[in-house]
Amino acid sequence: MAISENNRRIARNSLFLYVRMAIIMVVNLYVVRIVLNELGAEDYGIYSVIAGTVTLFTFLSTSLSSGAQRFFAYDIGTGESDKLKKTFSLTIYVYGIIGLIFVILLETLGVWVLNSRLNIPFCRLWEANCVFQLVILSFLIHYCPLKNGRG
Repeated sequence: MAISENNRRIARNSLFLYVRMAIIMVVNLYVVRIVLNELGAEDYGIYSVIAGTVTLFTFLSTSLSSGAQRFFAYDIGTGESDKLKKTFSLTIYVYGIIGLIFVILLETLGVWVLNSRLNIPFCRLWEANCVFQLVILSFLIHYCPLKNGRG
């Protein structure tokens, strides 16, 4: 009896996840259409390149968060609070070092690529740099290890 109940629960959860994914895809397609109409093809392309480049680095934040949560769970399971504090301190240190490296790379290499290698009209270059800086800021806010109780 419990096996069939678990199978129904798994099937129901899978169905809800597929419905959620379909709704998100429809909303995103509609929002992209609106943003493309409002910004125009050129400005939307600039925004997409800048945001996509910085968003590419967020995979690391997710990976670090998952790894840190695993070590936290292990330390909580062993009941050693000193080891948990050490793991937390090390996690903050690692997040800080990697965040600093990313900021340095994005502010040097990223700005150089944006200003010299991308084909952005001169009249839009200042706006592109502003968007780039705001996207870096949003990356750092998302990357913060203390947000939402993460790592």
